Amino acid sequence: MSKKTTLLLAAFVILGFGLAALLVHCERMSDVRGAGEIAPRDGASADPAAGRDAPAGAEAGTPTAYVPLPPENAPLKDTYANLVQQSDAGNPEASLRLFKDLRTCDLRRGSRSVLDGVYYHRPGQDDGAYAEQIRRKIEGEPALKQALDQLDRSDALCDAIGADRIGARGEYLRRAALQDDPEATLCYLSSYELGPAYLSDAWFDYAARWQREAPSLAQRALDAGEPGILTLLIDAYMPDDPSTRRAYALSEVFAPDPQMAYALSLVYVRLARGSELEQAQGNLARLSAALPPEGAAAARALADALWPRFEARGGSAASLEPCPEFLSLPADSVGTPGAGQ
Repeated sequence: MSKKTTLLLAAFVILGFGLAALLVHCERMSDVRGAGEIAPRDGASADPAAGRDAPAGAEAGTPTAYVPLPPENAPLKDTYANLVQQSDAGNPEASLRLFKDLRTCDLRRGSRSVLDGVYYHRPGQDDGAYAEQIRRKIEGEPALKQALDQLDRSDALCDAIGADRIGARGEYLRRAALQDDPEATLCYLSSYELGPAYLSDAWFDYAARWQREAPSLAQRALDAGEPGILTLLIDAYMPDDPSTRRAYALSEVFAPDPQMAYALSLVYVRLARGSELEQAQGNLARLSAALPPEGAAAARALADALWPRFEARGGSAASLEPCPEFLSLPADSVGTPGAGQ
């Protein structure tokens, strides 16, 4: 064999070892998912700019000192213009406040529908007289009492607020999320049913835009160590089986992935308490049994890499619920999704 041939063979051997080492490294990096990179389903975009045809004020630049917001529960007819102006200027607190107040007015309509379906409301009858009429009749009826309480709480807040403004509530939730408000981001990722009226033309547009924006917003929340994102992503990544019930909309964006579900669950159990901890431990046992040893090892490495982000945020059991204020209220349970919209 000539010296030239020997050198070529040696070069090929070295190249082969190098490629093998590179493949092993890439495989390991893929297993650890870049210490927290999440991949959407085929066809969904992970581009942070995807679908972000952001409204005015959505992209907050350098931190700005905003004027104080109006008092809580002040009538929207008096505060609406001020809140919109601040939202347009990039204030996420104003955007989120608009969503919350308008969502409350939407729930008020749902509560009114429940009560109107049970007790006749004479045209022109004063709301106070109507409420007193019902109050005398509904003792022992918790669902109706809950609806009445919703009306009582929102009387002043929602006075003279029309359906067109209420219908725009989801846009302010989205805006607050794009303005990097953590609470708004988790609520926006939880459900696109918090947007326009269910199955309306605007609803389909809102849902399609949500699907484009959700991957990058979820990645941002994970990078920031927001505890509620664990609940959303574990729900999405849990493997499909007869016991799986998807509670949140992110399952439409991220495909089932037992390894990612296991890694995120390992972080979750460090924060959870009580019944949530018991359920998470059950999930861990089921997921661990379904993974090969190397997959479980990679998931543990990812969990260890992710934990400092959540530890730095000082996460608590309460913060694991992504959007408790609006996903647990009764209006959505009185009819089809979007009831009261």
